[in-house]
Amino acid sequence: MLWRDAHDEPGADGSQVGLLHLDAGCSTVPHVHQQSALHVWGISGECSIGGSTLTAGSYGFVPAGVEHAIDVPEYARQGCMLLYLDTI
Repeated sequence: MLWRDAHDEPGADGSQVGLLHLDAGCSTVPHVHQQSALHVWGISGECSIGGSTLTAGSYGFVPAGVEHAIDVPEYARQGCMLLYLDTI
């Protein structure tokens, strides 16, 4: 399935949903979503977001304007798979 940015589609409110996989030992650059809150569900593996640990079946929330990064520990051999919803 090809991904495309739907922000400019008629009726779009700017929200995005997606799957993210990070390998063991990887992390995202710290960043801020100024206008949107981030909802995250752990699908598999383990990671931390803003100091909170997420595992399969767990939920995380990052309010708009809060700096965060996603970090996967080296020992999480399968990495981490997340479902995210970025809402305006």
